[in-house]
Amino acid sequence: MNSYHIINDTPYGFEFHEQTNSQLKAFERWFYQNKEHRLEELQKEYDRVIGGHLDFSVESLLNLGKFMHRDITTVPLSEEKYAAITEGLPEGIYVPDYDISIKSRSLVIDIAIYFGEVFLRSHPKLCWEQNKSKSDGRGFMDIRINDGLAPFLGPVGLILCVAWKVAKGTFTDDNLLKLYDIYDGDLSENYR
Repeated sequence: MNSYHIINDTPYGFEFHEQTNSQLKAFERWFYQNKEHRLEELQKEYDRVIGGHLDFSVESLLNLGKFMHRDITTVPLSEEKYAAITEGLPEGIYVPDYDISIKSRSLVIDIAIYFGEVFLRSHPKLCWEQNKSKSDGRGFMDIRINDGLAPFLGPVGLILCVAWKVAKGTFTDDNLLKLYDIYDGDLSENYR
């Protein structure tokens, strides 16, 4: 079986806050062109670690949580990088001396796509849309209700927070399923 391929082919990387609108559009095209491939990569790694098929059901999020528990890893920060991060911070603010690994960051994107697809397949009035505002989350693809209102869910930021819970040891296997239930509960009956 082929090994998991880390995301390394996005146009202009992931530093969205400095990108022009045309660069953001290039990422949006990349997303739509690569979404299915990234889901295949996730399935390949999931099958290697847990075994089985991800079927986009809500229940599959429980096993995906088990997968995250086993496959999200960290790497130690160098002394220089740690010093750069903590420079100027008031005393008493905890900063971990590790970061989420590059492979895990790639998996975060793939898991976020999967998590979003579970919502889209359960709620046909939702759609993917790129966040182009200058606020947090600019450039990533959000889940939006198909009526032009504000984004409903930012899967990448949400799954990155979950990955940090794994890194800190505060994650439980049912966290993804619980998050789904919380956001699902926020949808009004009009969007079901």
